[in-house]
Amino acid sequence: MAGSNADSCLNICRFIQKNHASISAPILRPPPELHGANGYLLEQFLHDRSNKRTDIYGGSIENRARLLLDVTKAVVEIWGSDRVGVRLSPFGTYNDVGDSDPVRLYRHVLSRLMELDIAYVSLIEARPGAGMEIDAPQAVDQLRPFWPKAVILAGGFTRQSAEETIRSGRADAVAFGRQFIANPDLPLRLKLGAPLNSHDRSTFYGGGAAGYVDYPELEAAHAAE
Repeated sequence: MAGSNADSCLNICRFIQKNHASISAPILRPPPELHGANGYLLEQFLHDRSNKRTDIYGGSIENRARLLLDVTKAVVEIWGSDRVGVRLSPFGTYNDVGDSDPVRLYRHVLSRLMELDIAYVSLIEARPGAGMEIDAPQAVDQLRPFWPKAVILAGGFTRQSAEETIRSGRADAVAFGRQFIANPDLPLRLKLGAPLNSHDRSTFYGGGAAGYVDYPELEAAHAAE
């Protein structure tokens, strides 16, 4: 983890910058969200459990955050800061990541992302069975003072808990993952208070169409009853 991939990532950023005209073609115009969570590469560099480098990308918090910030800068140069978001899981331990002082680390990360003036951050909250430090405080409660802009929260929300979270001001929006996989018409179901299809975890992360395109929409589900 976090071994020799930094130069490759920066080369990709340079390629994006060099070829931004074609990359910004209509098919790719939706604004990007950088994935710095779930034990993927950018998070591997952030966390001291996985980042054992001794160069400018390892050691101090400033160095470990360097790659995420460099990649964010490169993307902002193409799409503009108001169209870019970053996803983070401050207390994540999935894929063998984790940090000895996550609050201090992410205070720094958020402060630097504020300087880049990106549109929002998406924070994954700790929840059982999701590769998180469950006994840690919730991310938004610890880190919200360092991020006054838009926050999207994710983490096993229901309709009720999502509404309460937004109403309380803890977040500006809530993201749904597993529920969207199992319910292609999730916004309508939430609006109507309709029952949700149960997801089949065994079909996650690969395979064929089963579990991705075969969940019934609301009308079909009622017709089958």
